[in-house]
Amino acid sequence: MSRSLPLTADEVSRWGLSFRVDVERARDEFLASFPKPDQNNNQQYVKLLLQDIGITGQKEFDLWMKTNHLSIEDVHSLALRNHHRFCFCEHRFSHKMPSYFLERESELDQLSYFSASFQEEGLAHEYYFRINEGEVHFMELIDAPVKGVSSQVFDLAPVGSIPISVVKALKGALPTHVTPPLKSSDGWVILQLIDSKPALLDVNLRRRLLFELGSQFLLSHTSSLTSATSQQRRAS
Repeated sequence: MSRSLPLTADEVSRWGLSFRVDVERARDEFLASFPKPDQNNNQQYVKLLLQDIGITGQKEFDLWMKTNHLSIEDVHSLALRNHHRFCFCEHRFSHKMPSYFLERESELDQLSYFSASFQEEGLAHEYYFRINEGEVHFMELIDAPVKGVSSQVFDLAPVGSIPISVVKALKGALPTHVTPPLKSSDGWVILQLIDSKPALLDVNLRRRLLFELGSQFLLSHTSSLTSATSQQRRAS
């Protein structure tokens, strides 16, 4: 049986949503002080919203709407608020972008690589030499798996999302470089760099970083208010 909103403060607290609600309430307060964007461009705002949350196709969009029980009116409302947020972040934090990009740059560089895991050290060394000699290629290990060997290809991804041990092993490597067998938690691993790309502050990355700065500001602001409220309650 469904029940209409609004929720009570007790329900919000009991479900562990208090801080999330406080964050969104604070966000609305900041947005209320900033001019709303032109509502006639809603289709463009929807495209930007889907880009921001990583939805790229119609089927994926339909599934997202169904999973979240959204109407097209809900989507338009979310898209307008999302663009309102972006305009606020751009106005408030664009001056911080050069220094923030430099701070985050090393985590935003991208790597793609092959990985082959081995249960036995001897087998790892054998394949290390065979790969270096050109007798075997990583793709062959992926297409025709060998007993005791597990191989994968990892597409370009930000360094910040890649295990630090992999990043360290491939640091400064040239494409096709193969690492000697490295000890891992469950055996041995050989890595080969496929490609590396430095982070470029293009339109999409700039948008993402502005949202990050806005979220950091909002979380800090809300945490301070929550902490101050808790202290006042304890004092009383």
